[in-house]
Order: sequence, then C-alpha cells, then structure tokens
Amino acid sequence: MSPQGLSELEMQVGAEGSMKSAVLYAKAAVMYPGQGMHTLITGGVGVGKSQLALKMYNHAISKGALPA
Repeated sequence: MSPQGLSELEMQVGAEGSMKSAVLYAKAAVMYPGQGMHTLITGGVGVGKSQLALKMYNHAISKGALPA
C-alpha cells in the first residue's frame, strides 16, 4: 500500500489511461464476493501478465478480500 492509500494495482502504469478498463476489471474480479472470480489473463510474451496477476493478488490482500 502506498502512502496515498493506493495499491500496486491502482498505481499500475496506465491505470488512468490505456490500462484503465483492464485495471477496473481486475479490481472487480479480485473483490468479487467469496474469494474472487476466476480470471484468465492473456497476452504475448513479456507483456506483464505475471506482474498483473501478482498486483491483483496483493490488491485483494490489502483490501481484506483474501487472508494474508
């Protein structure tokens, strides 16, 4: 969690621009009631799929949707 109270996912490069819809969908998926929603992240080699998945996981933990 950053000093501004934003998670890594919310500070993702492009979160307010080109990645805005992807970040909103990712946040909705991890915050879905229960233990989140199954999510398939697709894309070419080296585009950051693993980083996005980790940021989604950390966001869920920081917001209390998943246990630490």
